[in-house]
Amino acid sequence: MERRQNLTPFRARIGWQQPPCRFFFFILTFCMVQLFGTLLVRAQFQEGFISIDCGLVGGSDYGDHDNGLQYTGDSRYIDTGENKNVSENRFARRYGTLRSFPNGTRNCYRLSPVQSGNKYLIRAIFTYGNYDGKNSSPTFDLHIGVNFWTTVTIGSDPDLVSEIITVSRGNVIQVCLVNTGKGTPFISVLLLRPLDVMYPFANASQSLDMYRRSNYGAERELRYPDDPYDRIWTNVTEDFLLLNTTSEVDVKEDDAFRVPSKVLQTAVSDTRTDYNMTIQAVRGSPGERIYVVMHFAELLKLNSPNESRQMDIKGLDGNVRLFENYSPPYLRVDHIEIANVALDASGSYNVSIYASSSSTCSFTINALESFIVRPMNESETDDHDVSAIEDIKRAFKLSRNWEADPCSPRNYTWQGVSCNYSGDSGPARIISLDLSSSNLDGPIPTSIGNLTALVTLDLSNNNLTGPVPDILGELQSLQLLNLSRNEAIGAIPQNLCEKMFKGAISLSIYGDPKQCESLKSNKRKKIIITIIIVSQINKTRMLGRVQEEMTMLGKEKYQIGKGGFGTVYLGNLNDGTNVAVKVLSSSSLQGSKEFEAEVLLLGRVHHKNLVCLLGYCADSRHLSLVYEYMDNKTLKDHLSGIHDASLLNWNQRVNIALQSAQGLDYLHNGCQPPIIHRDIKSSNILLNCELVAKLADFGLSRTFNTDSATHITTRFGGTPGYLAPEYFQNDIINQKGDVYSFGIVLLEIITGQPLYQNSMEKTHIVKWIHSKVQNGDINNIIDPKLQGDFDINMAWKVVEIAMSCTSTTLEERMTMTDVMVQLKECLDSFIQSSNGTFVFGSATPTILLCG
Repeated sequence: MERRQNLTPFRARIGWQQPPCRFFFFILTFCMVQLFGTLLVRAQFQEGFISIDCGLVGGSDYGDHDNGLQYTGDSRYIDTGENKNVSENRFARRYGTLRSFPNGTRNCYRLSPVQSGNKYLIRAIFTYGNYDGKNSSPTFDLHIGVNFWTTVTIGSDPDLVSEIITVSRGNVIQVCLVNTGKGTPFISVLLLRPLDVMYPFANASQSLDMYRRSNYGAERELRYPDDPYDRIWTNVTEDFLLLNTTSEVDVKEDDAFRVPSKVLQTAVSDTRTDYNMTIQAVRGSPGERIYVVMHFAELLKLNSPNESRQMDIKGLDGNVRLFENYSPPYLRVDHIEIANVALDASGSYNVSIYASSSSTCSFTINALESFIVRPMNESETDDHDVSAIEDIKRAFKLSRNWEADPCSPRNYTWQGVSCNYSGDSGPARIISLDLSSSNLDGPIPTSIGNLTALVTLDLSNNNLTGPVPDILGELQSLQLLNLSRNEAIGAIPQNLCEKMFKGAISLSIYGDPKQCESLKSNKRKKIIITIIIVSQINKTRMLGRVQEEMTMLGKEKYQIGKGGFGTVYLGNLNDGTNVAVKVLSSSSLQGSKEFEAEVLLLGRVHHKNLVCLLGYCADSRHLSLVYEYMDNKTLKDHLSGIHDASLLNWNQRVNIALQSAQGLDYLHNGCQPPIIHRDIKSSNILLNCELVAKLADFGLSRTFNTDSATHITTRFGGTPGYLAPEYFQNDIINQKGDVYSFGIVLLEIITGQPLYQNSMEKTHIVKWIHSKVQNGDINNIIDPKLQGDFDINMAWKVVEIAMSCTSTTLEERMTMTDVMVQLKECLDSFIQSSNGTFVFGSATPTILLCG
């Protein structure tokens, strides 16, 4: 939401009359002393101030003529972007230059020094001035570190001011300009001001994005040095009775807002007691929380009991009574706060001030500040990980999109970096680093060893030289290290080799470096496969042995499934927890490449509707994947009735469809880069004991760079009958291919029919459903095993969704987000129509731990 402010500097003309010569020196001396004293006081006030003239080239710091603030260039705070001049500057010097950012998604200023835990006011000013000659001002986002601040929309106005009150999380505050595809971000001025302990509603978990700061009854705008914190108080006078005083208004030293006395010495009122004042306090987006503080001080000496000023203050256009019979104290500041109010559908919140029925004087108000509350709940990356990755960036001279925080916000994770986000608001940790095919040369920097949470490290297909640092062998969590296709790589440290060839295999070095051969020959023993399990429940590492003579020999009582990868066995950990162990078959068409892809992919994705990879065995003879055990087998089992699987009712089916859509939407839109599953089918949707659905089998999945292409060309993958028609026409797969496959699954859920009808023609389910829809009888479409027990309106809606997903035309297919939203609407509307009696069909079911 825009907060605009006139930046035209206040100017005053001073007449000059030449004094007699004998007084000239005295007057000059007196003026110099006064000026020096003023500058000294201002310099003291400016302690901790940062005032940046963005885009300033060369020259030195300079002082503003109007208020004495010292401005500096921005080169010491940022090393990206381009310096530009506005085509026409009608304002002060600091608005004549700017810095624009045509490259990169995020570009960040690093404001320092600041103190961790201290509160600061940050003001960003944008003066477009047609600097690029396009006469088209951009729209982009601002972030404070990893958290959203505001959307900057310049529009037709010449300038815009955005201001936020925030708490520093460290010794640097980052202000990031984020390109959202609507023009090149730029900035003209960036200011930081310390605020001590003021504004207690701003804290580590929420910041205050300013909407309005009004000074009622003042003749001009007021800021520094009248306000030592350099807040800008905009004067408001129109259509009011103006009140003022020359007496000081008392403000306590520990006051939470420390409004300057000059602001409080003016106010507005009216001569009519039956007249009210309505203020549009905040305008924003529906649902946003707001914070409003009104500042009051009585400026008139009222003769009690004959004169009184009592006011009723109401919110929401006078519909909600907030305060009754309020009387501001005489020449002493008082504050009224409105907090934790969410904007309604109108996106606006108005405050109305009335004279109470017993009051002899009308309303009054001195000043008002209003804010939108911005949550600061994104997890920043662990400080040690940030330091390490910055060292790696410098050592390898990497650019990529490596700006600001490596892990947050999640939509802007650094390319090649995957993170683990703690559920208890702890710092994010870097768990995967993929620098393959990055044209790297020189030695491997030892700073990689400072990424102590690293699970996978891929440095393959580069020109790395020299020995592998010993510190990599000390990484306790490291499980995959890929050094292949680095021909000049040096010695492998003994600690890494020992981790490969001792009884417990927790590390695989792809390419099997020759330096480990001698050690390998001495370590050959009978292998008992040890699976490394990283528990997401208790956050501790557990070791579970899946022994050859038990599981790997394939005894009948442990066979629980089979797929393209191989056989799935039932295993258990030392603590008795059941797990599913998928072992690569020697006859499988999939191999180590698909195995590696699934391990690397599932190591960086985490969602309640994706099956959780608990561990793996990377021994080339026993490639195995260990998953959480899903008690209720597959969706296909339930639809077909095999393995004594129970019949799913209609509501359970739609809920399973929604959960599956949520998992697939996360892959498409919640991962950076997006992920295409490529093998969506009913047998790859698993159900736990609470019938929570989770997508499985990611061996064919591929990441998808939306910035460089709209599709990927790939070799054959997936299951015939579920594949989109464009795959066979031009060998391309994109996100809409997954949508098509999901549509097929949705048709199976609706109809209970197999992929191909058991007839001479082997009719595909899409063709079969088209013939049924044309007849318009929903009872001939829905699974007859339900015996008519379903909601007709919801059934038709789900059929429409499935028909859209399976359209032969890409443009006509929904996105997975659209599918997810519409399925959720189906369930929500059913819940409402059934008066809340439908419990299991909740759109966001609670996942229980099953025995």
